[in-house]
Amino acid sequence: MVLFKRSGKEREQENKCDHEWVEVEPHPVELKRYRIYCELCGKLIVDVRKFVCKKCGREDLRYKFLEEEHEVLSVRAYKPHGYPPDYFYIKLCSRCYQDFKKFISDLKARLEEHYMIVDFEPVEYETHFIRNIDTLHGLLRELVYYGSPFNEDYGVKGHMEIYGLGAYIVLKHLGKTLKIIIPYDVIVSYMRAKYDKGGS
Repeated sequence: MVLFKRSGKEREQENKCDHEWVEVEPHPVELKRYRIYCELCGKLIVDVRKFVCKKCGREDLRYKFLEEEHEVLSVRAYKPHGYPPDYFYIKLCSRCYQDFKKFISDLKARLEEHYMIVDFEPVEYETHFIRNIDTLHGLLRELVYYGSPFNEDYGVKGHMEIYGLGAYIVLKHLGKTLKIIIPYDVIVSYMRAKYDKGGS
């Protein structure tokens, strides 16, 4: 990875150079930008090393993968004028990715215990984003008559698609249909809080 733009003459000199690389300490800004940590346990997944050519001064950054990196799509943000969207991912180490998948599976099973499962997709519904997993159990138990299974889904908020666990539910007292989304970033934050308290 070349860090800075160079003039045509400088690039030509670099291309002709028989590089003699020496490793140097990356700048703190470079470390902050390019190092990748697990967003659940904080473990360093991808480190960065910096090399400078002693002859022409060219600088390169090289990634060092300490273990496999796992990405979970959390947000797709659309841009105006037909520009490609931006994608935002939650980055996890291998162990935490397995924990995340298990937590998702267990959470789906616990939530679906509270209502009758019917496989359906309504024509009209309102989308609600869940920010507190603990209160969701009570809501499903007390207010919901039936609903669809929880699956990977997304809800639209402004110019963004927010990904997470989603289900359609019908409220007992209104006969109203909601699409509820538990965003993946909410789930990871919930798991991280449990980890910080020494839970699993």
